[in-house]
Amino acid sequence: MGDSLDDKMTIREAYRTMFLFLEKEWELTGRPDELGSLLGSLSTLEDGLPVDPANWEQWLEAVKAARESTDEITRLHLTKTEVKK
Repeated sequence: MGDSLDDKMTIREAYRTMFLFLEKEWELTGRPDELGSLLGSLSTLEDGLPVDPANWEQWLEAVKAARESTDEITRLHLTKTEVKK
């Protein structure tokens, strides 16, 4: 699976792309409530920023982490976390 687009995106364009991807997954998976809630908090206002300002800060942190990655191609996966009882 190679990159087919050579153009760079702005941080806001990448955010919109992520939102549209998740929205499509939400529709394809029967509109689960959990993903719908996430999409609701990721929705943007007229200025293009998320309804929940904390999500924008988390997005910027994720962008920074991706840019600081030392690998040219980074394997993406969920990290194992313990569930507290």
